[in-house]
Amino acid sequence: MVKVSVDCGIRPGELVAMRGEDIDWGNALVHVVRKGGRRAQWLPVSGDAVVWLRRYQAESGYFAGVDEPVWVTVRGDRRAVGYDAYRAVFARVIARLGTNWTPHDLRHTACERMLDAGMAPHKVQEIMGHAHLALHTAPPRRADRRATRSPCTAGPPAIDRQPLRPG
Repeated sequence: MVKVSVDCGIRPGELVAMRGEDIDWGNALVHVVRKGGRRAQWLPVSGDAVVWLRRYQAESGYFAGVDEPVWVTVRGDRRAVGYDAYRAVFARVIARLGTNWTPHDLRHTACERMLDAGMAPHKVQEIMGHAHLALHTAPPRRADRRATRSPCTAGPPAIDRQPLRPG
């Protein structure tokens, strides 16, 4: 979930609303319905994000079909991950990394990475679903304003690749 978020700047509500048909595996794209105007859009993600999505499915034994949620709970009966469950997963991830990032910091990180890679500001605006280009020409609001490590510049610390387990 975190890798998809940081790759394309998807909002938490858009992330948890994803269905099986919203992943284009071959082209590394995810389909979202944007807040506000409810505009549908395909967003690029990295090959790594596709690998993490496949790994999530393999480890959970759950493969989302058409009109089934991509993200499901691992405890008890399988049900779609909602916003509160996403926040709980995110809290476990940031505790493990030793940061105090928020899901919105991942949007800023995605935006900054796109700009740092030389993507045109108007293209970043389109991908991020922002109405105004000024958001991409102002000085960035870096996540390190509150954290000791910035997801924008430092990358994650080395951690084992074991799945996060509840508890």
